[in-house]
Amino acid sequence: MIPTTLALGSKVGLRAVTALLLTTLLISVPLAQPPATTPSPKQQGIALAVDGQYDKALGVFRTLLREDPDNPELNYLAGAACVRLERLGEGIDYLEKSVKSKPGFPQAYGELAEACLKRKMKDRARAVAEEGLRLFPKNEQLKKTRAKIGG
Repeated sequence: MIPTTLALGSKVGLRAVTALLLTTLLISVPLAQPPATTPSPKQQGIALAVDGQYDKALGVFRTLLREDPDNPELNYLAGAACVRLERLGEGIDYLEKSVKSKPGFPQAYGELAEACLKRKMKDRARAVAEEGLRLFPKNEQLKKTRAKIGG
């Protein structure tokens, strides 16, 4: 029971006021929440690319590539961003580097083949698509790209 009046001069009154203040403080302060996880720089770059901000995403991927220049995934991401920015030559360079390292994902081959097609490099596009299909024979996107190339 909370007394309606407290004798501030008494020990009981001081204890009651302190207890009341602490209780009020504990009730009003939310319990500690675990800190929100901050996305990694790579995740931030991917989010920018998904949002269509390819120039900013490319900046993030370039920064990361300074620390890990042979990373096939980062080279793929940088190359894909360049292709979407219509910087095909630069994009092809990044994608070639990704494919050269034999990445464990087919998207690099598909992206490179498509970029080569846009640059009218049909023979290179065909070779990349076929190499990708040798490594990933069930990949539907590579099959479609190879069919589009023809011959």
